[in-house]
Amino acid sequence: MAVGALLLVAMTGGLSQAAAQTPAIDGEHSVVSSSTLTFPEQTVGTTGAPQSVMLTNDGPATLSISRDSLTGSGASAFMKTADDCLGETLAAGATCAIEYAFVPTALGVAHATLTVISTTGQSLPTFSLSGTGVASQASAPPRLSSLTLSASAFRPAHSGASAISASEPTGTFIIYSDSQAATAEFIVERRVRGRYRKLGGFTHTDAAGTNALRFTGRIGGRALAAGSYRISAYAESAGGSSAVRTATFQITR
Repeated sequence: MAVGALLLVAMTGGLSQAAAQTPAIDGEHSVVSSSTLTFPEQTVGTTGAPQSVMLTNDGPATLSISRDSLTGSGASAFMKTADDCLGETLAAGATCAIEYAFVPTALGVAHATLTVISTTGQSLPTFSLSGTGVASQASAPPRLSSLTLSASAFRPAHSGASAISASEPTGTFIIYSDSQAATAEFIVERRVRGRYRKLGGFTHTDAAGTNALRFTGRIGGRALAAGSYRISAYAESAGGSSAVRTATFQITR
């Protein structure tokens, strides 16, 4: 009677499992496992850190590995980075590892199945590989938040064509946060008979994080007249536009 070899499996990332033994086939025993190797979220078009499937022959017979295959709709999203099992004959107690990295080519979850096959043609463990491809920050829309004014009532600058000037002693600081480097668009409107009427606008090249710029209270080279106003802002990048944020203010004389 043939002496069997028991194959134990372990997977990196804190997952280790040995599954039930199946009947002997041509002198070998196999381990069937439904273990899942889950990769962290990875930006589309980039390569994640490799993770490994480790195989251990628990003996007493030797066990030869013929090949492995990766199948499934998401197989192309997983790249083999190392394989010291292929063509190896594992003595009792010996181990080998197959290493894969997640390289998503599209947004969303990718699934694949890894199958290891012995020289006798017997399928050994099968493993489910999964990972989620996410958008890079550059391709995601910016998020504009915390739009506030340092002064809600102020006098406009008496001269100057620019709506933004750090050197002007009058005006107000516009303070807000942008999730990424983007271009912020500002629109200034005056309230007339309960409705806001657009007067003009300006832009600012944002840095990721907190931005602060001094608004002079001038639009189109003219000082705003006394009254009630609203300033609206949104950010734009290659990934799209943010939600609109608003703040109100008063122009005094």
